Formats: sequence, C-alpha cells, structure tokens
Amino acid sequence: MGERIRMKDLCEATGLERQAIHFYISEGLVPPGQKTGRNTAFYSEKHIARLNLIKRLQDERFLPLKAIRSVLTDVDDPSFSDSQRAFLANLRTELRIDTTPTQTPLAEMCERAGLPLTEGKQLIEQGLARGTMGEEPHIDTRDRWTVECLAQLRSLGFKTERGFGVPELSFFHNTIRDLFEREMELITRGLAGEDPEKVARMIEGALPIIHQVLAQAHARFVQEFVEGTPSSKASREKEIV
Repeated sequence: MGERIRMKDLCEATGLERQAIHFYISEGLVPPGQKTGRNTAFYSEKHIARLNLIKRLQDERFLPLKAIRSVLTDVDDPSFSDSQRAFLANLRTELRIDTTPTQTPLAEMCERAGLPLTEGKQLIEQGLARGTMGEEPHIDTRDRWTVECLAQLRSLGFKTERGFGVPELSFFHNTIRDLFEREMELITRGLAGEDPEKVARMIEGALPIIHQVLAQAHARFVQEFVEGTPSSKASREKEIV
C-alpha cells in the first residue's frame, strides 16, 4: 500500500470504522495523518501498526484506553528499534504496578502535610509530582509522598531562604530519571529477546533490591563524608593523578 494510505484503505486494513480511528486520533493514541486538504489526509503503515496494536491490547489483554495510553507512552521514541518498541509495549502490559491515577485537591494535601500551597504547586510545575494546574490544582495521589517529604525537610530547617527551594531540590528527581533511563537501556539491550512476562517478574523482584542498593550507597557516601574519606568523583580522580 506504500506510505500514502487513504482513510478508506486504513479502515479496510485494520477492520476499524472511520469514527473509531478519528476517536483514537483525538485521544492521542494515534498520530494524525498528513493533511492534504480541508477534509483529506494520508496515513502510513505506521498508522496501521499502531491501530492493530491498540486492537490487540483491547482484545487480547482487555486493557482500557487509559492503560493503553500508558503502554504507548514513549514507545515511539526514535532511539528504540522496532523490536525494542514491541518489547517495551509488551513489558508494560505485564508489569503489575499500579498505573491508575487518582487526583486529590492539592490544597487539601498541602494543608494535611503542613506545606504552603505555593510550594505544592512548584512540585507539579517542576515535574517532581504529577498533577493538574488551574483554578483548583490537583495532585496525583501516587505522588503524595513528594508533598510529605518536602514538608518534613522544611520542619528540619531546610528552608527556601537557606537555598533549599523546590527548583534546587529537583536535582534529586533529575538524577533518578537519568538513572532510570540508563536502566531501561540495559534492559532493552540485554533482555529484549526474552519473554516479556518473564522479564516483568524479574524487574518486580529486582526493584526492592535496587532501592536498597541506592539507599545503602547513599548512606555509605554520607558515612565516608563524616569520616573524612569521601569517595567523590573529584577525590577519585585526584587519587588516580
């Protein structure tokens, strides 16, 4: 069919009605076609593959659109090969981690934790917590820990006026994100040929171990600092020289 597929051919190739395809596009599950006129657009083989994947996730996995949207997030990253994208899509359906967002009024969450609403808003604006801004901001309940932890730091004396604002503290979040992206590179390179269900079980078992490694490594660096023997990158380079 080539790379210039009309809506009629797209419907025939996927077995979906025109209205259903337009709905998936409006929901952000499928990219729009290339407009060639007011009421005309061309599609490609990638659209067929994406629509068939959505159908398969609905028919075989019984996933709701909300879950399918989560599965498809970042799967089209150009840094991944076709096999890696397929592997990640399958892996996300197998992982037994709660991905269902529930929203709580941010003001209510901040009041309960004793944190100023302005700082709660900063957590969302800086990407440290998921949520929605607007007249009445809401925070994803799964990220309530960010509000609680920041409130605890404030009570210990780590105040904004002392240089501990939300933007400054966001480096923790960015560091962990970089670490996670490196983890995904390792997984997709080393385990892409394995059964996604098996890999999902491996990851679920490894998560608490990795969390312990991170906590223990951080505790070690603090201990070495207190002892006067920090193993920082700068000191290691100095030792090598």
